Amino acid sequence: MTEAVQFLGNVEQIMKTHVSTVYADQSITKVRAVVEANNGEPVPVISTDNTLIGMITADDVLMDGPSTAGQLASHPRMTVAPHESAFSVAKRMLSRRVDWVPVLRNRKLVGTISRSCILSAFGEVHRV
Repeated sequence: MTEAVQFLGNVEQIMKTHVSTVYADQSITKVRAVVEANNGEPVPVISTDNTLIGMITADDVLMDGPSTAGQLASHPRMTVAPHESAFSVAKRMLSRRVDWVPVLRNRKLVGTISRSCILSAFGEVHRV
């Protein structure tokens, strides 16, 4: 197990960097389309300078109410930095029952990490 933990390295080594996002001023209609195209994964809401404003889940877009992504966005339950240990992040995700986490560098979105990222990286350990 120790070898696996060391192999996982830090978040930056296993995070997803190509992330579907929406801007805060985009309509809920646009947000629904992005969430649908993203297979229901949460979608980060960002400002024009890539600062994370919040996130929108598939459940969020089912509700009536706010008309823009920024109005609908909620704060993520947790965020992580790219240099953090992937193993410690995985432990926090499990304890908080979080499946998907934005990765931030100086409040700017640089990627996401999910259980599938961690499981894929862990699977690589067993193939080596």
